[in-house]
Amino acid sequence: MRDLIIIDTANLFHSIRMKYNGELIYNKFFGWIESIHGKNPKRIYVQDNPRATKFIDSFRLFQETEIITKKPVFKKINRELIETVDFDTQIITDVLTYVPGFAKLILCSSSIELLPLLQVVPDIYIYACGIPKIFSEYSNVKEIQHEFINQRISRSA
Repeated sequence: MRDLIIIDTANLFHSIRMKYNGELIYNKFFGWIESIHGKNPKRIYVQDNPRATKFIDSFRLFQETEIITKKPVFKKINRELIETVDFDTQIITDVLTYVPGFAKLILCSSSIELLPLLQVVPDIYIYACGIPKIFSEYSNVKEIQHEFINQRISRSA
């Protein structure tokens, strides 16, 4: 059975920049996840974001990995495109829809809006940066450490 990994790229990029002023070293990060969970086949859902192209491409290094990108949901209101379903809502919907068919759920986001998932989905694993204190009540929550972060970058970049 596959593991399901859901990655909130915008949340990871923002929280890593805020905490470390750096960028995630993708292969080290996924190597860390594999060292904890094994090299099971994986399905990765990731938010499609132009700034995340290198990140998404890095998943192809891992064997038996299926990558599914999720595009933002927009609606035209008064000639303006408005994002109508944020990625946190998409994550919750996908988890409730797909989790029964997977061995483990691995979530890479520190968004507080995902707290209800921790409360109702058993054996959810969270790997993120800037994790809210309330998440610490759950045993499967791990903060991304400095060893997975690369070069300092300008905050204005």
